[in-house]
Amino acid sequence: AHPSDATQCPVYLLLKSGWALSTSGTYEQQFEIDGRKLSHILDPRTGWPVNGLRSVTAVTRSGRRSEVLTKQLLILSSMERAALVQRFKNFDWAHLEVSQTGALAIDVNSRRTNLLVSSNRQT
Repeated sequence: AHPSDATQCPVYLLLKSGWALSTSGTYEQQFEIDGRKLSHILDPRTGWPVNGLRSVTAVTRSGRRSEVLTKQLLILSSMERAALVQRFKNFDWAHLEVSQTGALAIDVNSRRTNLLVSSNRQT
């Protein structure tokens, strides 16, 4: 689902037999301190909550691996995600992030599975 609008579906997935998926995001379990919305997911590099509205779906051959990768992909920049593909093989992902203006940015790595970007997405 869209990180800020659960009625929208910007990415579709056709999951093949033998594959597992996990999704993590900052949009559901937030808390507020001094007027700032903060995520329940912490960036281990800084110790601070992940900023913004983000969602990541990872598809791998192992449910455990996809769960771990969603957290890692959630905190990484686009360049860092691209480098991760070179380090770890055999997984795909869709990273969705809503900007402060409300625009949706989608970064998809789909080589082995069928992660399909919706043709009617709002970006």
